Amino acid sequence: MISLNKSFQLSFVGVFLLVFSSTMVVLGSVQAIFGTLRWYNVSEQSHEALQEYPVYSAFDEPSKKGVIRVFIAPRPKNDTQNAYVFLQNTATARTEAIKTVTPEKAQIILQKVDDVLENNPDTSKTPQENTVFQSPVRIGVIPEKSSIPLGYSSTINTVLTGLYFRDVLWDFPLTIDNNRISPRGQMTNESVILSGRIKSLSEMAKVLVHELGHMVDIYLLRSRGTSPDPSRIYYAISWSEPTVLRPGVESSAFVSGYAATNQYEDFAEAFAMYVFHNTTFAERAEKTPALKQKYDFLRDTVFRGYFLGTNYEQSAIPSTLWDVTKIVIKTNAL
Repeated sequence: MISLNKSFQLSFVGVFLLVFSSTMVVLGSVQAIFGTLRWYNVSEQSHEALQEYPVYSAFDEPSKKGVIRVFIAPRPKNDTQNAYVFLQNTATARTEAIKTVTPEKAQIILQKVDDVLENNPDTSKTPQENTVFQSPVRIGVIPEKSSIPLGYSSTINTVLTGLYFRDVLWDFPLTIDNNRISPRGQMTNESVILSGRIKSLSEMAKVLVHELGHMVDIYLLRSRGTSPDPSRIYYAISWSEPTVLRPGVESSAFVSGYAATNQYEDFAEAFAMYVFHNTTFAERAEKTPALKQKYDFLRDTVFRGYFLGTNYEQSAIPSTLWDVTKIVIKTNAL
């Protein structure tokens, strides 16, 4: 009798574990650490796999001779490459910093530092502001004790609580990284990161909308994973795989050069173009069938009446451009 009970208990435990494991496979990924259940999302997985570019940050590090500006690129997965630390203070500091790399790489490093300093002014002495946001999106800033750069709060709040976005966004983190230099924005793991060093509020707003385009594409349109992915209809216009173009696809099928990088950037760039430059987008779409399909998808499936006829650009948009976020918008655009 005792032996039978033990056998029964073991069988019950085995069956339970089998059923439980099978259920987890069906449901998808479980983030037990955070106590949340998230459905498997193939677009999310594919998008995350493409984000292999380095993140460059900057911060002030105390030293005996003053403050040294430190630029860090994270260590690549490939051990044959180097993780660089760029010291930008004096010529001596720079020389010491690049002694560990070849002259060719040193030249690339110094050019990168020069470009960064030219395009990303130091905001450490800029007046700061703090604003309470009325959006389900959770706003954070890093480093934790730093403040949101001047103008960021009001501009972000205007976007998040404005047309369309106030109706579709949900509770997710949006972090302003005051150390980050590039990339200027990043959508990853159902969260958005913005650099606190973007040159202008116009550009920052457009980078934000671009990243929100990724959120809408990968999460909102799928009802966060519980329904088939309608974005596949959009992707199929130009892409056979996330980074593989269909035969015969021309550059005119994309709103920018960056849009032709992969299917996710294609969507996000067109998303930003639609929001800020709808009139130009519509005019160009009439000349290119593939672009017309993309415009129609955004109009009918994504925005459903929002942003029709917008033309917030300060001047005529070039016929070819690399990045929609670089088109300067009017001050009354937001």
